[in-house]
Amino acid sequence: MKNKRILILGGSGFIGRAIYKELSDYFDCR
Repeated sequence: MKNKRILILGGSGFIGRAIYKELSDYFDCR
């Protein structure tokens, strides 16, 4: 369910991109 919310936010462009960047950084750290 969380992934779906991220995908929806991703459609809003800039905000989605910022969230996506934070997530990829978070996953890179792990």
